[in-house]
Amino acid sequence: MRRSLTIAAVILVLASVPAMADDSTSQQVQAGQDNVALVQQEFASFSAATQTQGGDGNDAMAYQSDASANIEQDQTGTFNASYGDQIVESDSRIQQNQAGLWNDNFSSQVAGFNNRTDQYQEGSYNTSIIIQEEVNDSLASTRQSGNDNMISIEQWMFGTGNEAGGIQLWLGGADGQ
Repeated sequence: MRRSLTIAAVILVLASVPAMADDSTSQQVQAGQDNVALVQQEFASFSAATQTQGGDGNDAMAYQSDASANIEQDQTGTFNASYGDQIVESDSRIQQNQAGLWNDNFSSQVAGFNNRTDQYQEGSYNTSIIIQEEVNDSLASTRQSGNDNMISIEQWMFGTGNEAGGIQLWLGGADGQ
């Protein structure tokens, strides 16, 4: 009986500790409406998360910490949102691509160096937000084509050697399509 309790306690402890792995890869593909794709990668040296969604009202969320990692999120449709978060990262990248109307890109990189975020949006009424906090030698860029789009790039808190750029191209016409 005592041995069974000991084994159960060990299993419980092991199950509650985050997995530490090298070369963690996640690929998620979804089509349709109101889908959610979520991946969390921690302490995995060379993590990669790829999320592809087609349709309306979809959310793609990727979180990575303590690694050199890549997030790529691709969405087509309307009312979609992508969220990419990297914390305590070096030589990491977030790339977010969206085509359609009323879409949101959000990227956050905190505490790291040599990181990069690139956001691309085609269509109108889209929002692009990049926050880089306490990062050094990092790049933030957004490119939008369409009408009535919004870009916000923030780099702050003790960072040096960072670069930021945003480009908005107006397509003309009533809805930018």
